[in-house]
Amino acid sequence: MPFSTAYANDILNYLFAKTASLSAPAAVYIGLSSNDPEADGGTFTELSGNGYSRVLIAQRGATYPGLMNNASARAITNGLQINWTKATMGWVEAKGLGLFSAASGGAPFFYCKLEEPVTCVAGAVVLFDPYTLRISFPTTDVEEAAAAVSE
Repeated sequence: MPFSTAYANDILNYLFAKTASLSAPAAVYIGLSSNDPEADGGTFTELSGNGYSRVLIAQRGATYPGLMNNASARAITNGLQINWTKATMGWVEAKGLGLFSAASGGAPFFYCKLEEPVTCVAGAVVLFDPYTLRISFPTTDVEEAAAAVSE
């Protein structure tokens, strides 16, 4: 699951002492897209209208909403259910998700394809049950680099 280019560069610059600090966002919101952002190279077409809005999932210095567990084994999951507001009319099918640092506007700093597309009809609520949202760092790049060095 990829980070945006800008955020990935921030992480690498921090790791290799090119910058003194990397600040966590003050808040993290989750949003849904009608396209697969991985297939579209990070293009994110966010749902809109009919009661849709991003959901606050983390806030620096606050215990609320506290939806995410502590990271372990290169991954973080939601410990509590994540709920969107009730749809006033049907939403377009969601195929991807993104993490944002604001309740509206801007581009996601992280995005991925949903394993199963989600459709929300009028009066329904989209949700992620506990432990179903899993965000992780793969080891592929490190493994490929180690293999190349040993050859």
